[in-house]
Amino acid sequence: MTTDTAVMALLQEAGERFVRPRFRALADGDIAEKSPGDWVTIADREAETFLESALRGVRPDLPVVGEEAVAADASVLDVLYPGGSCWLVDPVDGTANFVRGDPAYGMAVALVERGEAVASWIWQPEFGVAWQAQAGAGTYRNGERVRVGTTAPTVAELRGVFHTRFFPAEQHAVMESLPVPYRRTLGNLNSACDYPALIEGSIDFICWGRILPWDHAPGSLLLAEAGGVSRRLDGTDYQADATGLGTLAATTHEAWELARGTWPFD
Repeated sequence: MTTDTAVMALLQEAGERFVRPRFRALADGDIAEKSPGDWVTIADREAETFLESALRGVRPDLPVVGEEAVAADASVLDVLYPGGSCWLVDPVDGTANFVRGDPAYGMAVALVERGEAVASWIWQPEFGVAWQAQAGAGTYRNGERVRVGTTAPTVAELRGVFHTRFFPAEQHAVMESLPVPYRRTLGNLNSACDYPALIEGSIDFICWGRILPWDHAPGSLLLAEAGGVSRRLDGTDYQADATGLGTLAATTHEAWELARGTWPFD
């Protein structure tokens, strides 16, 4: 079994054993709030524990950085900065959706070498869709190679959103007060579904304030290998070891430039 198929098989096993049995079946004690609006469930924790152990078996030389491990001990993330190599794991991306019983959630893994994602996997358990990408080798949806499509040629026709919650308060206030020149489309509110949505063409761009590596490294590689664009707001390419705020993903270079042109800050 190749690494590609092994990692996807592990995600699917974790989904079937620890995640899907809890979907729409969570007890009150199965849910906790790490911070306002940031949820964790027993499914997140059990799936991450399984994946951490299993991924060490695939590449024993690499540390595993999981979202819940970092929530418990922020120093776990230190191995990534700067230019580090590791596995990144998001056991349930879209936990708020999962808690609500919304099937738009996913599970994600990225292989990072010297600060860059070189392979990534996203499994969408309720939709039965497997996404895989390898640097230089393209993006695959359920085993078939996929590419982004074309994008509407004007700002007014663009579908997308700037998620400004985690930007500085003054920037958030300005963005909330300005008229929206594009067709505001919220997406699925999680990266494991929104990066695939960009590839599939149901949305043209999304900007996130927080750039947590387990959220963006898997999907950014999927998008880039499908012909899309994932860059910081200063125009530099997104990397897994990026710090600070703000990344803008779009279906095409043209869509990225149009969307970036609506951001009123340097």
